Amino acid sequence: MTKSQTDDTLSVATIDLILFVARQQGIDSDVLAHAVGVNPDQLHDPDGRVFIR
Repeated sequence: MTKSQTDDTLSVATIDLILFVARQQGIDSDVLAHAVGVNPDQLHDPDGRVFIR
């Protein structure tokens, strides 16, 4: 594991909430998700976890 990698995760529900708030503020949530390395396919499992970097 390099210094920039981590084993930390966020729940899909948390990411969905962040993206929802971003959309409410006029931010393109698809662009935001892509910018932080979240693949939309990862968000289909409501009980899923996504690695953060």
